[in-house]
Order: sequence, then C-alpha cells, then structure tokens
Amino acid sequence: MHAQDLLLTARPISAQRAVEINLVNRLVEPEALLPTAFEAADAIAANAPLAVSATRRGVRELLGMPLEEAYLRQEAIGRELRKADDAREAQRAFVEKRVPRWRGR
Repeated sequence: MHAQDLLLTARPISAQRAVEINLVNRLVEPEALLPTAFEAADAIAANAPLAVSATRRGVRELLGMPLEEAYLRQEAIGRELRKADDAREAQRAFVEKRVPRWRGR
C-alpha cells in the first residue's frame, strides 16, 4: 500500500526509497539523465509503432480489470496486432536477419 501512504501522508520520500518501492525504475547521476532518457526513447522508437501504441493502451485498460477479463482483453489486442502488416514485416526481418522497417500498418 505504498501508493496510499504516499497519497494520504504527502510526505516526501528519497530517491532511494522510490527505487525500493518501484516508483522509479532506476537512479542516474544528473549528468546522465538526458542521455539515459534518450536511450530509453530510442529503444521505444525502434519498436513497431502499432505495438507500442497497443501496449500503452493495454496497460491503461488492463490495470483495473479482473485477471480473467484482462487475459481476454490482452488476447483481443494481440489478435489485432498479429493481423497488421508490421507483424509480417517483423517475421520477414527476423528471417532475413535485418532491422524491421515499420510502416504503422
């Protein structure tokens, strides 16, 4: 119940405590902040745009659902992605050992 503690007490916490309760992924020195952020952004941008979008949507939708319902919704989202041209491009790129060329379709 870390969220309730943070919300109800409004007490500040240290960066180390934020890592311990998984509020943040990791700590970096101030001079490494921008390069680290760009590294994460580049990793996200290298993925298929439809998959990134569906993943973000799925996280928002699935969090409040009962587990069984969430599994069904996740499968529905994945089913649509597997029909996309980018899914076939991913397979071709893997077989051809090359970087995929995403089209967002």
